[in-house]
Amino acid sequence: MITQIFGVLIEKNPPFIVVDVNGIGYEISVPMSSYYLLPEINQKIKLLTHFIVKEDGHFLYGFVSEEERYIFRLLLKVSGIGAKIAIAILSGLSVKEIAATVELNESIKFQKIPGIGKKTAERLVLELKDKIKLNNINNINNMKKVAETINKINDENNIENLHQESEKNTEANQNNYANIENLLILKEEIIAALLALGYSSKECDFAVKNLSENIQSIHNVGDGIRFALKQLAKF
Repeated sequence: MITQIFGVLIEKNPPFIVVDVNGIGYEISVPMSSYYLLPEINQKIKLLTHFIVKEDGHFLYGFVSEEERYIFRLLLKVSGIGAKIAIAILSGLSVKEIAATVELNESIKFQKIPGIGKKTAERLVLELKDKIKLNNINNINNMKKVAETINKINDENNIENLHQESEKNTEANQNNYANIENLLILKEEIIAALLALGYSSKECDFAVKNLSENIQSIHNVGDGIRFALKQLAKF
């Protein structure tokens, strides 16, 4: 069992990333909630992982927090839920939103996730009812926060510092996407990520429909995907 991975992030192609560990590149699928917190390319990274072996291959899934991996593993135990849908759920809903959805019996929120129909959504709520509690999630979050999970790899290369650096470059990033050609590239990257998560072409078109009008708040692809997922919640 591969329980964690430590190396250099060499590729980001949401929802997939590639981490170089001593010259070996590991392709890892991550939920968008983790993707938003990743460092820049060529920076060191540490992820908690879940390894799955199937007849058609070996698959590795990564998470920046213990609470995400905990929910992922619970989702896999629900009848009819595979790893791809579990990743999609964690990409469309935060851990606390998933817990609240289950506790409040709001199965309709699960139906907004690609691949989940009414019966599957209701089954998710039913089978997770006694397993996911907001109090449990909060306890996990308090024990292992994102910064602790990443473990502050070094003083110059931890997630917090990278985000601070990103904020300093906000204006430059905005200028990049003000260019029509770059905006089109951004849309293509967002749509590719959404398609990989299981959303339809129609849903993707809706998700990026108002992207240009909101470009000032979008500094990178991760921000763009976050915006698109929020739009899909209204679809």
